[in-house]
Amino acid sequence: MKKFSTFLFILIPFIAAAQTAADIVVLESIGSGTNPNPRVFLSFKRIKSQDGMFDPPAGTFGYTAPAGKALVITETDWQFANGIAGDNVTLRIWLTWPQDPGTDRRVMESTITLGTSGSGGTSTAERTGILVPSGVKISVDVTGTGRGTGKIQHVLMRGYLIPG
Repeated sequence: MKKFSTFLFILIPFIAAAQTAADIVVLESIGSGTNPNPRVFLSFKRIKSQDGMFDPPAGTFGYTAPAGKALVITETDWQFANGIAGDNVTLRIWLTWPQDPGTDRRVMESTITLGTSGSGGTSTAERTGILVPSGVKISVDVTGTGRGTGKIQHVLMRGYLIPG
C-alpha cells in the first residue's frame, strides 16, 4: 500500500500542473447537419465555464486553440436522427490546417447502428487523444448506409489545452 500512496502523491501534483480549470475545453456543434456537406455548415464553439457563453461568439470558422497552445480531444459524444433503421452511420472528425485549406486529415471515426426510429448516438473516449494545434479547424461529417435523409443532431467534444 505504501508504494501506491507514494505514487499518488507524485502523480497528483503533475496532473494538477498540467491541467488547470481554465485549460478544460468543451466544444459544441453549432449549425445544421442536414446540409449535404455538414463540414461546411457545422462549426464548433467552446462553452466557457465562467458564464456559459460561446467562444468565439460569432463566425463560421469555429473554435481554435489559442496561440501557443494545442487542444487534446479526449471524448466525443454524438447523435444522429432521421436515418434508416438498422443501418450504420459513421461520424468522422477532420482537421484542416490554415496554410493548406484544401488538405484535410481524418483523425477519428465512430460507427453506430441506428435504432428502430432511425436514430442513435454514442460516446467515445479517444485513449491517445486527438492533438489539434492552434489555428487548425475541426469539422465533422457522416458516412454510411443509414445516412439517407438523416442528419447529425448534435456533437460534443471534450478535452484540454496543453502548451503548443
